[in-house]
Amino acid sequence: MSGYGIRSVEKAFLVLEVIRDVGGTAKLRDIALATEMSVSTVHGILDTLVALGYVIRQGLDYSIGIRLHHLGKSSEQRETELLRLFEPALQAANRLCKMTTILAVACGTKTYVSLKVLDKMGSEEARRELSDAPITFTAIGKIFLAHDSALARRISIQTPITFDMQEELKRVRDQGWAIEDSDRSQERCLAIPLRYKGALVAALGMKCLAGDACGIDLESLAKRIINELYPLLSL
Repeated sequence: MSGYGIRSVEKAFLVLEVIRDVGGTAKLRDIALATEMSVSTVHGILDTLVALGYVIRQGLDYSIGIRLHHLGKSSEQRETELLRLFEPALQAANRLCKMTTILAVACGTKTYVSLKVLDKMGSEEARRELSDAPITFTAIGKIFLAHDSALARRISIQTPITFDMQEELKRVRDQGWAIEDSDRSQERCLAIPLRYKGALVAALGMKCLAGDACGIDLESLAKRIINELYPLLSL
């Protein structure tokens, strides 16, 4: 029963994400097609969401409801506060490393969200962008896993964390940074934890194409950033 309940929640959020991704309004059959669920299943989910106020039905169209907007306000306020706190660290790291620089927060057990991304010239490249890489394959993700034991436990329930990964996460905790430059990616990435009142709240990431990073010693760069920018990294 609990497994069914969890799956039902996943389906409901998938429906909401489809409505959002198509611009905020969608028809039943279009949602069913996008989610690869049956029309009857999607109809039942939508009826429940409409009854709860998270979706509005107008004729054949379904839109995001006011209740969901209110639910998201606290998250937006938190993101705004994190940007206010760590924008100086983001800007300073970007000037120092001349690489694409990211301010990121964890997003569930599968990925993270980039609150703000600066290109290597310091111009804003993106905001509130969801990473498409699994959290265990990224330097930023490893920062969250290494410093958030509850997150690591939740992930291990879904996908066992190997002994090698456990050892790597221990090194990340001990040294204070994570590096991802394996053959899985054409990018080389560095990530450093950001703390507020002692608690991990975000991560600072730096990345560039592998070809562009051949002359960059990421470990030395990590030590330099921590040494020179520490007052901006831990508030």
